[in-house]
Amino acid sequence: RVIERGVPLYLMAGERSAGDWGVPDFVRRAARSYVETPNTGHLMMLEDPDGFCAAVDSILETAQ
Repeated sequence: RVIERGVPLYLMAGERSAGDWGVPDFVRRAARSYVETPNTGHLMMLEDPDGFCAAVDSILETAQ
């Protein structure tokens, strides 16, 4: 429903956990961007707070 309504979708994952995501291909294709933070897993914001913030910043830059 989110995709059908045109809500902007941005995906972000940690490099070590991205491969285990159960994200369907159509969701990945619908995303405006995909950011993968290097050397992190599911809890990227705790493992690398600065890298996480930089990734969020990059998403916000593309959103404008």
